[in-house]
Amino acid sequence: MLLKCPDCGKEISRNARICPHCKCDIATFKPQETEPCRTCKTPLIVKEHRAIVYKSDPTILDRSPVSAHTVHTPCPKCGDPRPLDRTNMPSSTRRRALIVGLVIAAITAAVAYFLYGR
Repeated sequence: MLLKCPDCGKEISRNARICPHCKCDIATFKPQETEPCRTCKTPLIVKEHRAIVYKSDPTILDRSPVSAHTVHTPCPKCGDPRPLDRTNMPSSTRRRALIVGLVIAAITAAVAYFLYGR
């Protein structure tokens, strides 16, 4: 019986551990995370279209990152310069982040009130 390789999509033997076409390890394969383009809804691989780039200071001996920024690659279909934006986050994730932020703000305000309000 033949199966499809999860990476290249070609047919391979059911007993194969490595795809003979693309050399993908079938046992440890993890599909790449995709998100739709915010303009044309084309599925894009997140790792290829949004990356965090670290900028190091050459005067620091351990080369630890000094600053980081996100680099976006334009959508190949529609040309949108920022096809994967933070607005694509699910509403449950945004809601959870908002609740956590409000709880932290309330705790900080309560501590400040009890320490400095008296």
